[in-house]
Amino acid sequence: MRIRGLFFILFLALLIIFFLWIMKNEREKTVKDVELLDRAKYKLTVANMNSLARIINSYISQKGKVPDSLKELQTFYVLSAKRIDEWGTPIKYEKLSEYSFRLISAGKDKTFNTSDDIILTF
Repeated sequence: MRIRGLFFILFLALLIIFFLWIMKNEREKTVKDVELLDRAKYKLTVANMNSLARIINSYISQKGKVPDSLKELQTFYVLSAKRIDEWGTPIKYEKLSEYSFRLISAGKDKTFNTSDDIILTF
């Protein structure tokens, strides 16, 4: 009877260790998956911002100046590029001069003027 009790306790201990091991591995896999998703969102946001920049550059070549805002751009083009980043925040447009502009994504934290902002100057 004591041997069965010992085997039962040993079995429960091994079962607990097994579940803890699985939970640890799943947590590590989840962290890696989140990192991969963040990198994909970053790359998609940059690609979208570059697409938006091509539309703006087309406007510049036709009008001879940078638009004052994206609304001005909308009156001449149907914007096929998304104007939000992959985290759901609107992309900020800044006119720098008659021939240059900047596009800014707030990044993962959805807050502008932080270290994870994506800034492209054209």
